[in-house]
Amino acid sequence: MKRASNPESQSFVVDHALRQTSRKRPDMRKMPIRKAFTLLEPGPVVLVTTRDGGKNNVMTISWTMVTDFTPRFAMTTGPWNHSYAALRKTRECVLSIPTVDLLDQVVGAGTCSGSDTDKFEKLGLTPVKAEKVRPPLIRECLANIECKVIDIIPKHNILILKAVAVHVDRSRREKRTLHAVGDGTFVADGRRLNRRKRMRSKIPDGV
Repeated sequence: MKRASNPESQSFVVDHALRQTSRKRPDMRKMPIRKAFTLLEPGPVVLVTTRDGGKNNVMTISWTMVTDFTPRFAMTTGPWNHSYAALRKTRECVLSIPTVDLLDQVVGAGTCSGSDTDKFEKLGLTPVKAEKVRPPLIRECLANIECKVIDIIPKHNILILKAVAVHVDRSRREKRTLHAVGDGTFVADGRRLNRRKRMRSKIPDGV
């Protein structure tokens, strides 16, 4: 059997398997509504750096989304996070994107407080000076997006961010990002399926 010669053909076997699975009799069961968010958890998980009063801090956030192609992002956080005060005061941050090999640092940053802990030192993360904002990049992360906070919606604990600079470590071999389920477990990126030709009319120029 010949191997498929293009990305779309290479995914045929996966698509066929999915169709075969979908024909099986469904076993739909009730789920507690309080767990509904675990079905729609976005991704990837990010580490958000802030700087206030000369002190760097970092927190773990899994609730983010893209709002347009400029690009702008939305992030959910609030007073329960120590970094929130710095975000409101300085109106800037960095979204650092970790990979699966940084899972323990991701969990560590989300289970201690910057109010009494130097998370960079504790977690072995390296701050790197950013270009356009005061919060640092994280050297160990796959990518870092420098952002300005352009709007805060207190009623829903949503911050709107505008990207002002982006840095990607092209030399990094591990590129799988993490997606939080919301119950203490994570999913790593899997196989990438290519439909670029069919979606060309929907893809912005240069992407």
